[in-house]
Amino acid sequence: MFETSTKECTEFAKMLAACKRVFRVPAAARIRGLTTYSGGHPSEGQGGFYGSLKTRSEGSAKFTPGYRAEASDIGQLHALMERANDANFLHIVADNETQELIGRLFFKGSPVWGLSLEERAFVSKLRLAPKP
Repeated sequence: MFETSTKECTEFAKMLAACKRVFRVPAAARIRGLTTYSGGHPSEGQGGFYGSLKTRSEGSAKFTPGYRAEASDIGQLHALMERANDANFLHIVADNETQELIGRLFFKGSPVWGLSLEERAFVSKLRLAPKP
């Protein structure tokens, strides 16, 4: 199909080497470029920022308890969402156990990480719901 001589290949290799020297990228920039976001819920073993080998990309990052929704809390939230149209729903929301759940699903004024948009909106409404 294409015929290339050894001389052309050698010249191409020299040009490629010259380009590599001119366009050097610092090692830190190369590593940062491999960081990806995997999405998903952290309670299912997914989610977060990972490097190319599925290792956490920020070694200096500290885990702060409370930032992430736990699987048990998400389960309780789904049960609560199913009962949203019940006649006594406001009494359920006023219950201490439900208030503790809402407290765990909020951190520093915002819904915690790991909730879907629907779950976030529901938790926000619960927090603002009037208590009987």
